[in-house]
Amino acid sequence: MILAMYEVVAAECADALIINPIANCAYPAALNTFVEDNWWDGHLHRSVLSYGTTRRLLWSVAECFRMQYGVRSIHFLVPNMYGPHDSTDPNKAHALNALAAKFVKGAATGQKEIVIWGSGIAVREWLYAPDFARVVLEVIRNTGMIGLEEPLNIAQNFGLSVRELVNLISRAAGYVGNIRYDHSMPDGAPRKVMDDRRFRKVFPRFEFTDFDVGIKETILHYRSIFPY
Repeated sequence: MILAMYEVVAAECADALIINPIANCAYPAALNTFVEDNWWDGHLHRSVLSYGTTRRLLWSVAECFRMQYGVRSIHFLVPNMYGPHDSTDPNKAHALNALAAKFVKGAATGQKEIVIWGSGIAVREWLYAPDFARVVLEVIRNTGMIGLEEPLNIAQNFGLSVRELVNLISRAAGYVGNIRYDHSMPDGAPRKVMDDRRFRKVFPRFEFTDFDVGIKETILHYRSIFPY
C-alpha cells in the first residue's frame, strides 16, 4: 500500500504534499520519553513489532521518493488517538475508544463486572483525533511552515496509566460495577510518552483539547449510538 501510494503520486502529481501520521510504536522500546532524534535508535517493542516496522518503512519509502522524484512528505509522530466516531467493535476500535464503548455498554446494561487486560500500570499518551485534524489543517493552509523537514512529535509530554484512564472513563460513563484486571494478559510497552519541545516551537499557539472534555465527548458519542 505504501509503495503503491508513492508510485502513483510520483507518476501523476510529484508536486503533491503527503502528510503521514506515524504511530509512536515506531519508537525504540527502551526509551523512557520519545524524542524525535532517537526514534530510530533501537529495537521496537515486540508487542508492536509487525506494525511498528511498517511505520519505519513508511518514512524510508518517503525519503526514497523524495530523493528520486522530489515528492515532499511531512511526518507526524503521533500517540494513541481517541474521540467520537470510532468503531464500536472492541477488536477494531482504538484502545481508549474500546474502553469507552465497553463502559458505556456496561453502565447501560447494568453489567456487574468489566475485565481489563493487563495490570493497568502501563503509561500512555493520548491525542484527541479532532486536535490532530486541526494540526493537519494548519499545515495545509501553510505548507511552507518551518520545522517540518524532519519527523515531528504531536505531543503534550503527558501520560496516564491504564488504571488512571480506566477510572476516568468509568466515572464519566457512570459505571458502578466491579473492575477486574487480568494480569495474565500482557501490558505492552511500559511507557509511551512523547517529548513536546519541538512541537511547541513549530506550533507555539496550538491548544490541545482538555482531556476531560475529550473523554466526555467520546462518552456522549457512544451513548448516542447505543445499543451496539
